[in-house]
Amino acid sequence: MHILVVSNQFPSKYSPFSGIFVYDQIQSLKNKNEIKEITILIPNYFLEEKIEKKKDFIIFRFNPYIKINENKSPLLRNLFAGVKGKIHITLFFFSQLYNLLKILKKENIDLIHAHWVIPSGITSILASMFMRKKIVLTSHGSDISMCDDSIILKLIVRFALKNTDFYIPISNQMRNKALEIVKETIPLKRIYLGVHDDIYDINKPSDKNNRNSKESKFHIVFVGFLYPIKGIDFLLKIIKDLSLIRNDFIFDIVGDGELMLFLKNFINKNNLYKYVKIHGSLTHFETLNIIKQSDLAIQTSKSEGLSVFLQEAVYFGLPVVATDVGGTCEIVKDRKNGFLIKYGQVKKAIEDINLILNNSDTRNKFSKKSMRIAQKKLNSEISTNKILKIYKSIVKY
Repeated sequence: MHILVVSNQFPSKYSPFSGIFVYDQIQSLKNKNEIKEITILIPNYFLEEKIEKKKDFIIFRFNPYIKINENKSPLLRNLFAGVKGKIHITLFFFSQLYNLLKILKKENIDLIHAHWVIPSGITSILASMFMRKKIVLTSHGSDISMCDDSIILKLIVRFALKNTDFYIPISNQMRNKALEIVKETIPLKRIYLGVHDDIYDINKPSDKNNRNSKESKFHIVFVGFLYPIKGIDFLLKIIKDLSLIRNDFIFDIVGDGELMLFLKNFINKNNLYKYVKIHGSLTHFETLNIIKQSDLAIQTSKSEGLSVFLQEAVYFGLPVVATDVGGTCEIVKDRKNGFLIKYGQVKKAIEDINLILNNSDTRNKFSKKSMRIAQKKLNSEISTNKILKIYKSIVKY
């Protein structure tokens, strides 16, 4: 079976976390005997090689006609703002469609798997109609949630969902939202992205429960692009107020983005440099090491599909404090393996953090529950097998 994967984002040496979950899924699929070949079509944001041949797949990069921001972090939702943004997304759309059709004419593709409804999903569906190919569509959060702000976007998403052969939402919340938009039954199955077992091959951390309070501090980890949607201002308020009542913690912030300067200025202005370590953009390996050796994971997002960072944190058995957005409540069970909060609840966030850090029994209880949730829901092998089963049912393999 020859699969064509189409995605808005994909990891590169300049932006290693961008679409990392798409790459991980491809890595899992290529190990299946039924998958003979994988071709990938992605935007060439950073002027890399147009064609890159790997051991197990080939990557085609097309010109997206998009100017990357100074932090080299492409975020397509920004392209919808203003006249200039609409021009960019139109050029992106036609460039992607043209290259899709070119690949489909040249290669013997059995199935298209598109990630994100807009624009990759739409271009892939149109190409599949022209070339009579089967198509699977996966949505990741923003492509569904943005419909609340636009009737036109809702119509576009409805068209996409009704014309795909199979739809895969990555959370129950997203599935329900999609059904609300399409207003009819469509072939779909919620499949969590999953976390690879091989992440345990990274360096083994020290025993976090055998700490000397005079010599070590609790580590609270945040991983994500530094965009407003990630609630960076909320995160900083939590750090500032927490520093007024305790000094035995370090916030490890992993990620880069347009708010990096704002983040640094806030930390310097409020003398928080003793409580925050800014790591910037790290490799996946380095990030996993930081997560694994942390005591607590925190998410402050205004909107999410289902955070890859939180899935990895839960997989490592971390207690979590997170905003109750998107599919977060499906892997963070309130008072079971962490606490769910509303955006802006600084006081409650601090109370929950203190409760976890002050009580080793609570940390152990939450940690065990996180690992049980991960074993049940976040096994990437199970997710990959479900996707493969869908592929085979569609192409009659």
